[in-house]
Amino acid sequence: MMAGQSLPSVIDVQNQYNSDQDKSAIENDSNLINNEQKEQAEELLKVIISAELLIKEKKFNQELLTKLIKEKDNNTPIYQLLNKENRTEQAIYGLAMVKKSQESNSNNNSVDNNKNKPIIIFGGLFLVVLGLAMMIRVRNRKQKSS
Repeated sequence: MMAGQSLPSVIDVQNQYNSDQDKSAIENDSNLINNEQKEQAEELLKVIISAELLIKEKKFNQELLTKLIKEKDNNTPIYQLLNKENRTEQAIYGLAMVKKSQESNSNNNSVDNNKNKPIIIFGGLFLVVLGLAMMIRVRNRKQKSS
């Protein structure tokens, strides 16, 4: 189950955003001097919230993880504001762990499938040999009766 592009619903994100403590931190931060910076901060907060919701559902989204890592690498004032309690770091770590878990489950499934291959091959060969033996036996009976 590699849900690489899963996203929580816009309604869920908005509901979480409306009651989020960092929303007021954005509104009250004097370092965010214009509406564009505040909108960027709000968008980053929504990305963080989306990641947190996906982590709870044990789902993964590469685009969200990439955005969060890019923000971390850029280390902007907006990132610093929203990462005061390592919230962004936790979202990055959580998404990475979900991805790892899904990859591990996928690998386990393919290993299980590989374990069954010899049994399936052996069973198929057995049926072919059995079918050939029955055909030879039927043909031999017909020849004896003629």
